[in-house]
Amino acid sequence: MIVCVCNAVSDRDIRRELEAGASCLEDLTERLGVANCCGACAQCAEQLLTESRSLAPKRSSLPDELGFAEVLAPVRAPRPSIIYSLHNSRNAS
Repeated sequence: MIVCVCNAVSDRDIRRELEAGASCLEDLTERLGVANCCGACAQCAEQLLTESRSLAPKRSSLPDELGFAEVLAPVRAPRPSIIYSLHNSRNAS
């Protein structure tokens, strides 16, 4: 969908820039020209920014004695088939 008619910027263009590190409307304006002319697209661009922030990985802190400042939130659990295979290989011996 076209978000900025003045500069022919689509929602895909904006999402691509958000994935590449853009973090605010000013970044999008600098990189794509969004909200640089008439400003009608600013609200939609802000909405895409908000969605992007809500999908970003959560960060959590560990105690300093472990030597880590921050780590990403929990990793996905292994697939059940892997757990089943490991369980069966232990019971087979």
